[in-house]
Amino acid sequence: MARKLVIAAVCARPYVAMACAAGYEAVALDIFADVDTQAMASRVLQLPYADGGFEPAGFEAALSALSVQDDVYGFVYGSGFEAAPELLNIAAAYMPVIGNSAEVVAEAKAVPGFFNLLARLEIPYPETLTEPPAAMSGWLSKHAGGSGGTHIRRMSGTVGMLPGAYYQRELIGVPVSALFAADGAKAVVIGYNRQSVSAFADLPFRYGGLVSNADLPDVCCEALYSAAQKLTQALQLRGINSVDAILALDGQTYILELNPRLTASAGLYRARTSMMQMHLNASQGMQVAPDVSSNAQAQAVFYAAQAFVVPEVVHWPEWVADIPLAGSSIAPGYPVCTVYAEARTATAAWDLVQHRLQVVSAIQHGKSIARHADIV
Repeated sequence: MARKLVIAAVCARPYVAMACAAGYEAVALDIFADVDTQAMASRVLQLPYADGGFEPAGFEAALSALSVQDDVYGFVYGSGFEAAPELLNIAAAYMPVIGNSAEVVAEAKAVPGFFNLLARLEIPYPETLTEPPAAMSGWLSKHAGGSGGTHIRRMSGTVGMLPGAYYQRELIGVPVSALFAADGAKAVVIGYNRQSVSAFADLPFRYGGLVSNADLPDVCCEALYSAAQKLTQALQLRGINSVDAILALDGQTYILELNPRLTASAGLYRARTSMMQMHLNASQGMQVAPDVSSNAQAQAVFYAAQAFVVPEVVHWPEWVADIPLAGSSIAPGYPVCTVYAEARTATAAWDLVQHRLQVVSAIQHGKSIARHADIV
């Protein structure tokens, strides 16, 4: 049996780790080629990236070079395909695509199509328009297929009125999500998560992190489970997916988007059957019964406060991942690394990861990261 997976994502590292834990050899395609990704994967190809997706020519060239290998089990993907799901059709010409098809991803990201589907399924969602609202106060502009929160703007004057944008009423509340496995007909929730933003400049909703096994209100969990179940049946979802929502001040849970792919939260659960194997089994239509650890794991992105070049020697703590290559130039506001923490409860895990962010922040305190490398 072929035991090699080609894994493509903006950041492939968590999925490479999942594949290796399941006993697969991993070939990674991403935009960072971080130190730890290179340590785990048998091969890492760094691809050009623009406008929320991989550059098609470079993506196909990489797949063409890999397709001559006859031991590839399949192609696994994370973020980087929502804005251009046709890239999955390119991948399918070279090797089996594991998870949802390009057509399903396109349907899940279509506007207004996806929100029309939510309405038909009687799933609550924020008021959404395809044309700018008459009064902009209280509205957000988003881009279909965007990810990481960097495509979201609060509207004011002409801010947010960009080609391809759609508009959604802002709801105040707690961002939440559900990670689930789908076999094409039934969804099984793996866990519920609480998300966080890390605002920067004109990016008020830039992704900050999340914590798994969050203790959410029962009514919120029920709403997320119901949405996952209905969307699975309507779209015949396969593999591990997630649904994002906002738990609003009125106590109701409003669905924001469906991620028909592996997401960051997939790396925050440990299961008796490995998470990657669960994804592969569910993608083949097999029913899965997640048996995950009750511990909570938190993840937070550490962003550069100022421009710097990563020095040759930095003693990164063991709880840091997505480590940049020495010599990398990192601009202000760009991700440097990801910080992790684990505890018995989501609150304790989140508190610990916030403390660890402060420790890593000390690395970059001052003009040079090297001056503070001994802190960690």
